[in-house]
Amino acid sequence: MEMTCHNCGNKHFKDGNVDNVFNIQEKIYLVKNIPALICTRCGEPYFTPETQRSIENIIKSKNNVVSKIEADVLEFV
Repeated sequence: MEMTCHNCGNKHFKDGNVDNVFNIQEKIYLVKNIPALICTRCGEPYFTPETQRSIENIIKSKNNVVSKIEADVLEFV
């Protein structure tokens, strides 16, 4: 299946791993080391449906918490 990057229109991707932040019901989750297809031009990550389901399960179960972080909350003005 040929993919096109929705961000830049590129059709070339490479396999890799990314860290991604998810905001679910006013709670922030950082999921690390997610397998993804990464656009070779702009770096936009794309997840397979299976990976998306795994991410949802990881966040719901919270069994894989490896550490807690503190972050400043800033607002764009």
